[in-house]
Amino acid sequence: MSKGRNRMIKGLKNVKSALVTGGAGFIGSHLAERLTEFCEVTVYDDFSTGKPGNVPDVTTLVEADVRETDRLQSAVAEAEVVYHHAAQ
Repeated sequence: MSKGRNRMIKGLKNVKSALVTGGAGFIGSHLAERLTEFCEVTVYDDFSTGKPGNVPDVTTLVEADVRETDRLQSAVAEAEVVYHHAAQ
């Protein structure tokens, strides 16, 4: 494992909750899966390109578009850290 990756993982040990937008896509789903080893994870995705089967079972799922600002603000407010991978 590279030094950079070790530092990233070390830093995650202090995080209690994370939000991954685009968490049903290829990159977001892999990130969400890895994050579940350290914290509670919420996946936020509208499945426009991602697949429900990509979402790790141990995460909380919010099926919504990032343009739905009320829902997004609520999800962000509950997370310590946000990984934004939603895009089209």
